[in-house]
Amino acid sequence: MSAQTPSNRFSNARVPIPDDHIARLQAPLLLQHQTCNSYRITMALRLMAVCNCSGHDPLPLLAHRLANVGAARAVIAFADHVGMCWPENVQVMRPCCGALSHDEWTIGLLADAAATGQRNQFSAILDGLVRQSRHERLYDLAKAAVALLP
Repeated sequence: MSAQTPSNRFSNARVPIPDDHIARLQAPLLLQHQTCNSYRITMALRLMAVCNCSGHDPLPLLAHRLANVGAARAVIAFADHVGMCWPENVQVMRPCCGALSHDEWTIGLLADAAATGQRNQFSAILDGLVRQSRHERLYDLAKAAVALLP
């Protein structure tokens, strides 16, 4: 009698997955589903990415779009710190694209949590993604950025 080696393969027994779960996973994250703060932060990130690729300073363009130099500086400071804390390069879509990357969606959730003063929710979004020691500074920068948005 030989011992049976364990297998990493799935068994034939399948756990039923509700159709709505599959549909939610297949549905793209869309720009139109964001709040105003999330939308503005997302579009600012995209504009900053375009400026970075073309070698332009994003501050004048952001200041024009947001109608406030202070808001532009706050958004740039928040985005720069996100870039330093994120485990990999932040992925953004083209400015004309209606779909969102997962990074854009996450940063939008952070902006919403900061705008409503939900510090615990902000940290819950970042748990497992960014070190705990960086949450407070990110929260402060996000709160400052969304406070100055038009």
